[in-house]
Amino acid sequence: MGRNPAWLSPKQVEALEWIRNGCPSSGAEVDVGRRIVARSLYRRGLVIVKGSGASWTAVITKAGLAWQQAHPGPIADDTAADDLIQRVQAANGRLELPGGLEVEAAYKELVRVSNQSPDRPKGWRLALHNAGHWGEPRHEVILVRHFEDLVELTPVPVPHRVARYDPAVRAFLSEKRWRGVSKAHLDRAAHILQAIVDEATRRGLRVSSPEQAKLDASRRDAPALDRAC
Repeated sequence: MGRNPAWLSPKQVEALEWIRNGCPSSGAEVDVGRRIVARSLYRRGLVIVKGSGASWTAVITKAGLAWQQAHPGPIADDTAADDLIQRVQAANGRLELPGGLEVEAAYKELVRVSNQSPDRPKGWRLALHNAGHWGEPRHEVILVRHFEDLVELTPVPVPHRVARYDPAVRAFLSEKRWRGVSKAHLDRAAHILQAIVDEATRRGLRVSSPEQAKLDASRRDAPALDRAC
């Protein structure tokens, strides 16, 4: 699915406003960056760009003005994201947004930025939710569980060399039909699998080869078969 054509990044929103204000200079480096962004706005018909270097000019089009009128929402910066988190918390985790479809593009990026904020409550994140229906769209920003925060990440080192592979890894290397890895990446894949086996063993888990797994399964099924007979 492609990106919503109504969506603009924060840099594009800023550049569009800059062009509407007559492109006032903010320093050479900033101006060059805005000119680069302006090319993407030109391709979408929101601005007209002419010339280069000292003769470079850009003006906003009627489509650009219409986009600004239809998207009055906040620019997705850190301050706006932190403010949104506070507003949702103050609304007991469910903040109803004014307007209909036009708020989706305005808040989608803002919600994404908010989930990188240190002010986000641990174990929770913001989500944009359509609380209406196709004939009467209505959006809310809600707090939803984010269990990734509650999982302690433990690095699993991948060895550069393996003296002896586990039987499960050897079975993977011997199977040519279903392993789904090209020959050029086969060694790396085997090293990663060996690292997973080593980590699983360290955590007290048992790793079985395909043959051992089949044998264990047959042993588990044996009593049931005896009872059936």
